[in-house]
Amino acid sequence: MPRYSSQRKCGCGCGLVIKTLISSATSNPGRRFFRCPHPDEWEDLPFPKVAYLRNLESSLKDVKMEMDNSKIEMENLKIEMENLKIVVEF
Repeated sequence: MPRYSSQRKCGCGCGLVIKTLISSATSNPGRRFFRCPHPDEWEDLPFPKVAYLRNLESSLKDVKMEMDNSKIEMENLKIEMENLKIVVEF
């Protein structure tokens, strides 16, 4: 099992201490990875469960907001339809 220490040695064989970095990319927010001092070497770690749950929670909030906005838009369309009915009746 990988250690999450800043003293982890690189797996490329250089034996140098590598840094633990955390992704800020929208596709993998919160994902940890190690970076070797050599520019082309890095190592993935399993996606942290906490970051995964936070990502799901954020996605759920986004979906709820979209649903609320859709409900408001639907109500506005109903009002507009009622107003058009009044205009047509005249």
